[in-house]
Amino acid sequence: MRRLLALVAVAAVIAPACGLGEKEEFAEQVTAATALAIEAGTVKGTLTASMRIADAPVDVPAEATLDMSAAFVADLGSHRSVLTDQHLVHDDLVLHLRRADAEENDARPWLTLDLDDLNEDAKLPFTNNEPIRFPYTMFAIPPAVVIDLVAGALTGSLELLGPDEIDGVPVTGYRGNFDLEKTLTDTREEDYDDDRREAVERTFETLDIKESVHPGRVWLDAEGRPRRVEITFDMKPRNRWTFEMTLTLDLVEWGVDAPFDLPESQETIRISSITRLMTELGRAFPLPELTALPGQIPTQGEPDPGALTEQPAPEGLETEEDEGSVILGDEPTAEEPTEPTEPAAEEEAP
Repeated sequence: MRRLLALVAVAAVIAPACGLGEKEEFAEQVTAATALAIEAGTVKGTLTASMRIADAPVDVPAEATLDMSAAFVADLGSHRSVLTDQHLVHDDLVLHLRRADAEENDARPWLTLDLDDLNEDAKLPFTNNEPIRFPYTMFAIPPAVVIDLVAGALTGSLELLGPDEIDGVPVTGYRGNFDLEKTLTDTREEDYDDDRREAVERTFETLDIKESVHPGRVWLDAEGRPRRVEITFDMKPRNRWTFEMTLTLDLVEWGVDAPFDLPESQETIRISSITRLMTELGRAFPLPELTALPGQIPTQGEPDPGALTEQPAPEGLETEEDEGSVILGDEPTAEEPTEPTEPAAEEEAP
């Protein structure tokens, strides 16, 4: 009897150890994928952001979701990427966006936002009457940072999803939790000095992403490179409101040509507000028809808030072009130049 009890005790100790050893094996595969992707260099693919209102102080229909996608090309070794149709360039942590209304002869057709200079007080607009969050706001996070986040996988959380196929490519899937702090201060620490680390943390904070650990899935190809990365972030702009944002990178073709035409400093208007950048980016996306926003109460004579309505531009993100107007958290500005002129009041000297 004593011998049986002893064997049971040993088995109880060995079983968890075997499980942990298996998870450590998963962790080696998953965390190595970031370095293999960077080593492979250039890649083209698709970036998709999906939004779901996960928690709200009002009833929200289960189907109240939005999805937006953009094709991109990236050079992971140089931390550069471009959303090809939207003309959004990530030059490491500096974002360049060509204004949708810029003319051929515009002196400064580009907006430039250095995430290191981000004004974290100028957050995305939010009210209970206009609670919608557009998924493309997640595109402020450079794809290279998302790939780095894969290296922040928490060993104990990893589970094997098993073999699968994505567009005919054999892959192996894993599910787990991915820790931004671990990425920035441990597994990818050599790529993030204090300034770069703080810039990434400030960006997440400005997007109302307050947690460091995020659930996700990753699928690796036969070479161990990520074929698909899917991370879910919770945006919490205020108590009782949670927007579940799922960012998916599909890495389709490696070793592609990836030319990056960066604007000259004299071609840009430097800004510090992420909301101004998102306003302009919103003009590049065709918006789906939306139901009226949750929580809106129609007054007499107004249409049913559940009825489908056209949304020609993001509600609350329109800008005035009149001189002296305030553009979403930035300083009051004069009208932007369409021909070479002296910099407008909003511009900072290059």
